[in-house]
Amino acid sequence: LFDNGSFLSILVCIILGTLLTIVVQSSSATMAITITMAFQGWIGVNTATALCLGQNIGTTITAYIASIGTSTNAKRAAWAHILFNVVGSLVALILFKPMLRFVNMITPGDIYSFTGTKLQQSLPTFLAMYHTTFNLFNAIIFFPFIKIFASFIEKAIPEHSSYADDTYHFTYIGNSHVDTPELYLLTVKQEIQKMGALTYTMFEEYENCFGKTGDEIDLENEVVSMKKKEDYADQMQEQLTSFCVKLLQDGQIATNAEVLTSLIRVIDELESVTDSIYNLTKITEQRIQDGYDYHAEEKNELLDFIKQVKKFLRFTVEHLDNRLLPDEVNDANMYEAKINEVHSVLSDKIHQRMATGNANLKLELLMLEVERNLEHIGDYCINIIECFNGIQKHMPVLDKKKSPAKN
Repeated sequence: LFDNGSFLSILVCIILGTLLTIVVQSSSATMAITITMAFQGWIGVNTATALCLGQNIGTTITAYIASIGTSTNAKRAAWAHILFNVVGSLVALILFKPMLRFVNMITPGDIYSFTGTKLQQSLPTFLAMYHTTFNLFNAIIFFPFIKIFASFIEKAIPEHSSYADDTYHFTYIGNSHVDTPELYLLTVKQEIQKMGALTYTMFEEYENCFGKTGDEIDLENEVVSMKKKEDYADQMQEQLTSFCVKLLQDGQIATNAEVLTSLIRVIDELESVTDSIYNLTKITEQRIQDGYDYHAEEKNELLDFIKQVKKFLRFTVEHLDNRLLPDEVNDANMYEAKINEVHSVLSDKIHQRMATGNANLKLELLMLEVERNLEHIGDYCINIIECFNGIQKHMPVLDKKKSPAKN
């Protein structure tokens, strides 16, 4: 079968190997098929090795499919894998005969002198050696050009904010033959981590614009940027919650219903945090538009409160992907208690100033809204911690043990 050694026959076999691997989505399976065919004597040396080259190209489709809907770095890794195998296969095609002779030299016996049963028995070993040699040579060829190759991939697939286009697309592509409920849950949890990172970014941006005047920040752009992120978080909540509900309706995942319910709650709490952050940004916009500015003491008190809430939010986001130790749960409770204490103190001060009749009532009301939203963020964070602390009892397979986070 196409074993006359001509360039055309080799090329056809490479294409066949590529297509077969794409259909099966497993280079190991197609390699097993090739070795079996060789052992049965159905194909010879040239056909078998050409099929191997095709398998190395076809196997990249799995990486490409897995990268759909993922981060920029994941897409870069997938395309690096594709180019690595395709370029390597092209080089192997150009050096097809010399490479076969080299493999024959390092493999026991002379594959070209064998016939009949001896050839059938030796060809699988020859193919395994050829496949190993191909990957080794490919790595050696690429090694001196790693930096250039990485730079090319980075330029070809530029970094961009996943929420820059205001649209979130949750994509999960699985194989019904290998998927388990735990894999679905892990996928949701990974998206929750992304949502947590977005939430923390929003809070940092708010912290940066708090207390500034209209001359110090581009207020319009700040509000528009924050609104985009808040809308993106809304889309994440809607799509991830919908996915979790579908899993709840799936009988195969019924035993994880409590876990899914907790994840839905976490998603909802994170979205509520983004709502509060957007509210805080709008309060800043209102204050600047009204021409108000905080007195130094009031501003410093609110800044300290913001930093306290930021610490708790960072702590929460950092623990979206690992198990909480008992001491860490205590730390979370202390964070929340401290936030409630500061909230109570600041509220009392604001009400006392308002009671004197000498305060700017509108500014004081805006400050009251600021500390109220900050206190709400603390409530959402402790709710998230409690949800994940409950999840640990039901799905330890999804949690990675880490050292306590530094605060």
